[in-house]
Amino acid sequence: MSAVEYKGAVYVTSAVVKVINPRFDPEYKHKPETKWGKRLFMVPPKGYKVTLNPNYDPKTDDTYYSTSISEDGKQKKLHYTKDFTNKSKEKKFGLVAQMDPKLESIRKKYKRDLLSKDPGLRAHALAALLFDYLLFRAGNSDSAKRGVRGLTTLQCRHVKVNGGSIDFNYTGKDSVKQHQFLRDCPKTAKRVAVMLQGKEPLDYFLSWTGDNGKVYRVTAASVNQYLSGIWKPLTTHKFRSYHASKEAEERLAGPVPKKYKVDEKKLLKYMKLKLKPVTRLLGHKSTTTTTKHYVDPPIMHEFFERHNMKLPTSVLIASVETGAGYRVEDDEKHYWAIVVKAEDAKESSRKLNQHFGKDHLGCLSAPWMASSLGFDVWTCSVYFEGTKEELEKLARHLLGKSFVKTFND
Repeated sequence: MSAVEYKGAVYVTSAVVKVINPRFDPEYKHKPETKWGKRLFMVPPKGYKVTLNPNYDPKTDDTYYSTSISEDGKQKKLHYTKDFTNKSKEKKFGLVAQMDPKLESIRKKYKRDLLSKDPGLRAHALAALLFDYLLFRAGNSDSAKRGVRGLTTLQCRHVKVNGGSIDFNYTGKDSVKQHQFLRDCPKTAKRVAVMLQGKEPLDYFLSWTGDNGKVYRVTAASVNQYLSGIWKPLTTHKFRSYHASKEAEERLAGPVPKKYKVDEKKLLKYMKLKLKPVTRLLGHKSTTTTTKHYVDPPIMHEFFERHNMKLPTSVLIASVETGAGYRVEDDEKHYWAIVVKAEDAKESSRKLNQHFGKDHLGCLSAPWMASSLGFDVWTCSVYFEGTKEELEKLARHLLGKSFVKTFND
């Protein structure tokens, strides 16, 4: 067994490879039982110049331990220990890791709400189901005026039910024609058909008539408010990112043709080719948008690491702290939910309607928030282009003690 020592690191040409830091093992002998030894994820290729990372600490093992550069200087690789890569896979600090254990309980909650006697709650639960399974954008009234729709702004003419099938045909963001559908889903098809009953083609699909005779509808703000009541970080955008990431993970799992394993640029090209179906699933024009804002960064990191390459900096847009899936959609950021006490809901709705006019989008009973607040509340959706602080100040002025809080997801 041959080995090369380099400033305390030992590279061995077999599957059992160790890196030893002289700060913790002064003799840095190649011993399988060495206390601070670490299995390496990969061995630097023959002929590569190896440089240890001076900031690497085997106690924390939280970064690459060395770099290697080819003789011609064109190829540079970062090297991690096996422990590090395993921890990364287990931790998966991004969206997929957060939602995987939550998805079953999220679905149970909104499916229970589909059986509620409250028509507003049923409408929001149906919206949650459709966001979950069909990856809709939320949409907003301003875009709808230009003919651009999302789930909350679909009209009845955009929805067709035929037996157990449901079809949605509309124009989405960037004027991309969208056709989304569910097949062999008789229960969901029946609920959609009930939602369409008694409505005209130009009426909003996700709408209902309150006891006061006024028509209300699901909005981006109100549905995000509903989703956060199921699980606080959950938004419509997170549904899109989660399912896009799961699909991407499956599509990037297989072997890569040799012609694409030449360098990072070629591998990136292959990754984007494999992710084109994910781009279509999201209704995007460009795969760059998909990788920049939707696919969970750890999935792309792991794909490149499996092939001993570093993810190009051009793709490193979504931060570790937020991950893909936390960016607020441009078409949602001006929609706010004002939470008011249930006992004052009608008067609060009247005051908000008087002040905001057409920018007051209706109020909804929010029983999902009662357990956390300790009392019953309603949420009133408004379109407001100022800051959260400005809206809270205005809401306190208009509603006094009836006001609870505001949200924008």
